[in-house]
Amino acid sequence: MLNRLFSRWSGSPIRLFMEKLRLTKIAIKEWRTKKPRQDRLIEIKEIERRDALDLRQRARLKWAIEGDENARFFHGLINSNRRNNFIHGLSVNGLWISESSVIKEEAVEFFANKFTNPSDTRPAFRSNRFMKLTQEQADFLESSISESDLKSAVWDCGSDKAPRFWKTIKGDFFAAVKHFEESAFFDKGCNSSFLTLLPKVDSPLCFNDYRPISLIGCLYKLIAKILATRLKQVISSVIGSNKPLSFKVVASLTGPLIASEILSWAKKNRKQTFLFKDDSTRRSTR
Repeated sequence: MLNRLFSRWSGSPIRLFMEKLRLTKIAIKEWRTKKPRQDRLIEIKEIERRDALDLRQRARLKWAIEGDENARFFHGLINSNRRNNFIHGLSVNGLWISESSVIKEEAVEFFANKFTNPSDTRPAFRSNRFMKLTQEQADFLESSISESDLKSAVWDCGSDKAPRFWKTIKGDFFAAVKHFEESAFFDKGCNSSFLTLLPKVDSPLCFNDYRPISLIGCLYKLIAKILATRLKQVISSVIGSNKPLSFKVVASLTGPLIASEILSWAKKNRKQTFLFKDDSTRRSTR
């Protein structure tokens, strides 16, 4: 079915790839409604196994033990997450709003203003003292993307995010990536993404209590992963000895404690430091 579907169309490589993905989703939905349920035991077990994997993925339990099929537990966790993430109402300019259509409109306006650059001017850093990439490193960053680069990025996503059918889609996928590499442009509508809000506190009352999450498409994500992988290999050569540190903080109080310890150490040893505060209310995740 997929081979027949993928052989019908022509056009811009990026638009072609995205259109095939859209039609594939429609074809899969139609196929699922028409295919009769099989009664053989082996197929029933396979369906149950896939259902358990789907529940684990939706529950986002990375620590789930393979083979654990406690469906009641997973269903309860999913329902709990739905209740916690559902927005029943919010305070906007001192008024409590509970109508979903109004909440959506206010959310669009709030976050559009939040992430709009207030000024066209950007700071410039001009100095001969900055370390630079070598010509060989620069050529490496700008080298052509190969099919092996794309395959490595896909395989790095994990088996739950890229389950199979690489042979079927790799030709169109690679053509779309090469088209972007040559044009540095996404066709209109081919880079759209879904936005959702996750609560930052237990009882959110306003939009500031939510963190926007951008669910980007696979094409954008894999192109970004390829570029990030290349940058990771050369970035260390342009960072000085006073390297910035980042910590993966679990508890909310751990970050301030670490920062306090670093400041105390720098003050005691008379070390030069550069401090800046990150505005977490403007942070989003892609």
